[in-house]
Amino acid sequence: MSESHWVEVVGLYCYPIKSCGQVILEASELNALGLAHDRQWMLVDEQGQFLSQRAHPKMALIAVDLDFTHGYLTVSADDMEPLTITVNDVSGQTEVTVWKDSLIADVAQKHINDWFSQYLNMPTRLVRFGDASQRLIEAEFNPDNKQVAFADGYPLLVTHVATLTQLNQQIAAQNHEAVTMQRFRPNIVVKSSLPAQDEFLWAALENQNFNIELAKPCGRCVMTNLDPKTAKKTGNNVLRTLAEKHRLNNKATFGINGWSQNSGTIRCGDRLEVRYQ
Repeated sequence: MSESHWVEVVGLYCYPIKSCGQVILEASELNALGLAHDRQWMLVDEQGQFLSQRAHPKMALIAVDLDFTHGYLTVSADDMEPLTITVNDVSGQTEVTVWKDSLIADVAQKHINDWFSQYLNMPTRLVRFGDASQRLIEAEFNPDNKQVAFADGYPLLVTHVATLTQLNQQIAAQNHEAVTMQRFRPNIVVKSSLPAQDEFLWAALENQNFNIELAKPCGRCVMTNLDPKTAKKTGNNVLRTLAEKHRLNNKATFGINGWSQNSGTIRCGDRLEVRYQ
């Protein structure tokens, strides 16, 4: 009989508006679309193309507070009055594009769009993943037609403390400053006695309440070179180190993507058993 291995959940984060500020959680409902409220909203340009920190780093400085009972958001940023957004503050629908996917989304009311347009200094609309929205996880890992909202590709991103520790040791060897886990915008952070990058061998994390299926390592991009607290570029050392030391399938990787097979409540402190590939 093989030995059981366990991890502990030490961090939970959702990002109600794609590429904007995080909300730190002690517990969250977990369902097929990931953590409750995660990436249910997104900013788009006049053509409906999604916006992100890759081209608009100051999006990182849009702070988001979440009313957990009603799902209301309050956004704030430098030189801007705080703005509250409810799930009903929409007016009509539009077609939007997230990477290669096109889908129908609800459009926020004009005063909300004006707030984001003023902050980003460009015509901007806020859209919501609504009742008419349909978007599938990539077919290679999705025989059951599972959905994802506005996250890049999967409902969940799991990261491992041991791998961040290893990365920071590698960065320190190059005389660069350590980075925090928020560089990688995870949903679920776990720690364990398992070695760094062991998560790339995990098939699932499970307990009596839910089963998180893990599909593939997460390929990383230039956003890892942005300090999430300042929205400033800190050089290419993070992405370069990932490309050299954390390379899988010819991609710089950190974290592993997946989804929940069922619904339940996940909490910091939960212990999850590792099922290997």
